[in-house]
Order: sequence, then C-alpha cells, then structure tokens
Amino acid sequence: MEGRNLPRPCNYMLLKIIPPEGTEVFDWKRPYVIIDPRAGHGAGIGGFKDDSQVGVALRGGHPVYFVAFHPMPEPHQELSHVTHAEAAFLREIISRHPDSPKPIVVGNCQGGWATAILAAVYPDLVGPIVLNGAPMSYWSGKMGQDPMRYSAGLTGGIVPALLSADLGNGVFDGANLVQNFEMLNPGRNWFRKYYDLYTTIDSGEERYLEFQKWWNGFYYMTEEEFRWILDNLFIGNKLAKNEAFLEPGRPIDLKTIKSPIIVFSSYGDNITPPDQALNWIADTYTDDAEIEILGQRILYMLHDQVGHLGIFVSSSVAKREHTQVASTLKTIEAMPPGLYKLQIEEQKGKGCDAKFKVSFARKTIDEMLLETGERDEEKAFAGVARFSESWEDMYDSTIGPVLKTMNSSQTAEVTRDLHPMRLANGAFASTNPFMFWPTMAAAAVKQNHKPNMAKTPFHYWEEMVADSIEYGWDALKDMREA
Repeated sequence: MEGRNLPRPCNYMLLKIIPPEGTEVFDWKRPYVIIDPRAGHGAGIGGFKDDSQVGVALRGGHPVYFVAFHPMPEPHQELSHVTHAEAAFLREIISRHPDSPKPIVVGNCQGGWATAILAAVYPDLVGPIVLNGAPMSYWSGKMGQDPMRYSAGLTGGIVPALLSADLGNGVFDGANLVQNFEMLNPGRNWFRKYYDLYTTIDSGEERYLEFQKWWNGFYYMTEEEFRWILDNLFIGNKLAKNEAFLEPGRPIDLKTIKSPIIVFSSYGDNITPPDQALNWIADTYTDDAEIEILGQRILYMLHDQVGHLGIFVSSSVAKREHTQVASTLKTIEAMPPGLYKLQIEEQKGKGCDAKFKVSFARKTIDEMLLETGERDEEKAFAGVARFSESWEDMYDSTIGPVLKTMNSSQTAEVTRDLHPMRLANGAFASTNPFMFWPTMAAAAVKQNHKPNMAKTPFHYWEEMVADSIEYGWDALKDMREA
C-alpha cells in the first residue's frame, strides 16, 4: 500500500513480508506490524536476518507487515501525514485479517515514539505496542554519560537543523544524523570496522557491504517534519507531558492508549539509555494507581549490555527478548492493570534449543525510577528549550526567509554532495578516475592471495598498532563527552 496515493500523501509504504519456503503463517493469528526508524537511514533494521523481529514473528505463524519509506519525502510532508498514513495501513491490515485480534505494533528507536503517537491518536486500531530502544523522555540521562542529549544546548538549539534544511531547499539531509551516530563511537566507525574487514577479507566482504549499503544510504525529511520533531520531542520534550499537538486541535495524550505497552531498553545503549526509554511513564501518570485506574498494563525489560543497534539486529536478543515477548502476549493481555518488570532468565539448553523462564514483577513508579537514576539536572533542559524557541523565532524572521529565496534544487544537490559522509565514500568510489590503480591491484592481490596463513610477528605488531589507533579515537571521544 503506497502512502503517496493517500489524501494527505507521504513517502511511507506498507509491505507484506512473504514467509520463506517451509514457514507457514495463518491469517487468523495476530498480525505483526513493524515500524522502523527514519533516523537518516532506510528501513530494514527490524528484519535484516532470520533471527530478527520479522523472523521471530514468522516462525510463530503470524502474518508480518513492515512499514517502510522512500528516500525523499513528499513536498511539505508533515509528521501528521505519516501518522494518518500508518492508521490507513492498520485499517487495511485489519480488513485483511477479520478473524484475528488487533495487530501488535512494534516500533524501533524513533519508530517507537511514532508508534506511541499512533496508538494515542488512534487507540482503537492497535493491539499491544512494543517500544524497542525508543526515546520518549528526551531530557533524561546520566550526567556526562549520554552525550547526545546535550547537543541542542551546545550547538544553538533548533537553528542549525533549520539552517541545514534551508540550504537543502527545504529538505533535511539524513547524513547529518548518521554522522552524529558515528561520532558516538569513532574508534569503531572510523577505523576498526575497516581493519576488521581486511582481517577477515575471505569471509567478511558480503556482511560488510550489506550493512554499509544500509548505513550509508542516506534518507531525507522535510523541514516541517524535522521542525516538529525537534520542537515537540528532542528539544521541547512535550510528548510525555501531554503538551504535544499532532496538528491544530488534535492533542497527543498518551493516557488514551488502551492496549498493553511493552518497553525494551538496555544499559549498554548510549543513544536511548533506560532513562529516556522509561521516565515518560513517571511524567505521564501521577502514580502507579492511575495506571491501574485507567486499566493500562505497562511492562518494561532491561538488558545489561547490548548496544543500540544490537537491540534490533542481535541474534541473541531476537532469540531471547523478542521471542519471549511474542510468546507471552496472551498472558500480558490477561494480567491485572499495573506496572510490571518483565524478567527473562536462561534455564537450560543452548542456541536455538535454549529454554527461558519468564517472570513478571509488580513495580511502583518509584521503584522503576531507582533503576533509571536521578532527574535533578533536567530543569536545565527546560531553559535550553526556551532558548531554542527564542532563536527559532529570530531565525524565522531574519535569516530563514532570505535563504529560502536564494536556494534551488540544484544548489541543494551540490550541498548534499559536499557532505563529509558522502565525500568519504565518493573519494574511494569507482567513479573516481584516480581509483583505477587500486582496482588493478585488487585483482592481482585476489589472484595471489593465500587465505589462512600462519601469523608472523608482523601480524602481532599490526594488531598492536590497530588497537592503539582505535584507543586514540576513543580517548578523544571520552574527552569530548567529559
């Protein structure tokens, strides 16, 4: 189903996943709908492998639908257009599965807050919702540990994003977001992954290219979309406080969500730490008694160490956390209203044969907050939000209108081509005429290369130098974050 053809067009689309040969799905089983993040990349992170959210649902016999998107948004596309399109997708799915319960909607990272907004605006269309590594409380985090939340206060609030969009002829370049992610782990992203590629060149090429083509396939947003996201979410933090409006006259009230909410976060995630994934519960509800009075069931899971991408693409997480959530949905829906912690303990067996014990511990909001940490410094972020609003007003009345009249699609294309993330790839592309000699050298090396050679002292020296380079980049990152 194509979102471009809807009354309020957007670049989203609904895909139905065709199960692999030998896997049977049943139309009467609850459909799974997976909404991937639009954070600079394309969709697909929820279904890269067989051991993924998609694979887990298919093996359970569930029909699986995937909400994806085209690289370029429709002209003047707004976030409300996306939400209404997702609602239209759900109506289509419900009509195709009249004998099944309402779809379970899984939101990954930024797809998580999009899922929460969808469930709040259209509560009658969704079944249980799962928020995986999804930022919902944007001012939360531990002092000096979660650096991305400080960026708005240190770089001028929303103005740099508006400036980037105006230089792009009204389109915000997703390469800026990907660059921010890379700066969180420079040792890995700027050196180690290339070193690992050549260390395992006989077996690692396909895996490397599969990920890199997704990671460097930059997608775009309109200025209207990105402005709403920053004003209401990442800088304004209005969603959890029920102060956000999807459009004039249409408030977003998270208390209207009727279906169970399952939140999955990890202490190893430095993009969406548990504080940002969970503290919205304390902001939205007065206390745990209100959760019960409203008939709501909220469950949260905490992983000890997996990183942000690992929440979505790790095989071990798919086999353990995602599989157990899928297998306990009926239990979750039958539970008394309240706040719970979902705990998974490995019982016996290994790999695909591992059996897990799942338990539900009743929690109060105060007990949950003990696991996320202090919130005293969040008051300073309100000052940053007000500062950003003031600069936004000044920009919109001075520089912004001038830039809008000066730019064109041609100048925007040149600006995008000169982005460091594209230049870094383009410099080594086959379209560069000076790259003819590595092409010839690669053919010669491939012909004479002997795999699995015994290690020499030079190999150990090489590994020591590689470790030193990675540690050097990470030391600079640690200084910046401190």
